Amino acid sequence: MNQLNKFREDISNVFKKGIKILVLSRALKSISLDLKLLAVNGIVQAGKIGSAQGQSLITLSGFLSDLPIQIAPELEDLESVSSDLARQLTVTSISIVRFLFYSNSLSSLLDDILIANKSSFRSTDFDLLNTQELNKLSKNKLLERTNQEEKKNIDLIAKVNINITYKSMDMLNKSLDLLSKAEQKILNLKRNGFIANYMGSNILIESSYLSTDQQSFIALVTNIRNIVDRLNTNLDEMNNDIKAAQNYLKYIIMSISN
Repeated sequence: MNQLNKFREDISNVFKKGIKILVLSRALKSISLDLKLLAVNGIVQAGKIGSAQGQSLITLSGFLSDLPIQIAPELEDLESVSSDLARQLTVTSISIVRFLFYSNSLSSLLDDILIANKSSFRSTDFDLLNTQELNKLSKNKLLERTNQEEKKNIDLIAKVNINITYKSMDMLNKSLDLLSKAEQKILNLKRNGFIANYMGSNILIESSYLSTDQQSFIALVTNIRNIVDRLNTNLDEMNNDIKAAQNYLKYIIMSISN
């Protein structure tokens, strides 16, 4: 039962991670708009300056305003992938719950048989997560004295679990694919965040040559960095949850595929 409890705990944890990833992705939706407003503000401020520095700042702010156009689709894709992941993990969890239900029934049946046969062994001595063991369970030497009717019941429940296992494996692998897609979206967003910070640094350098309005651009760059920090904080948290979910899924797949 310890093995089944660990299995139940792992699938519960990976489901929680999937929901958290979705919540974090939705929390990022305002990032592109915030960045767009800052860039427009930078262009307006730069337009008030009639010098060469003013033109450079307009150009830099223009480049910055292009970033939200790239970030917005990535954020939408990340939310879409996260939604698909949450749905996939929901379906997978339901399948695993069915697997655990039948595993518990099989475990109880085995214990009843072993106790009736005055055996010192119990269901925990069998690997009920392993399809190969399930396939030949009724022929196990520990069950030699089991009558045919009980062996048929063992085979019936084992067969159901084998079928659920194969379906669950497909679902688990789809979940891993979706986690990989989310990982790639996060990399793309972090790259855009790096570019935004780089543009902010250039704006700060150009504005340092101004005799006036330096504070406006310092405030602009500070806000840009705050937004990118908020973006990276969420993305890093998502990335950690993705890696944790991947580890849980790989362990579950390994447990039922040996």
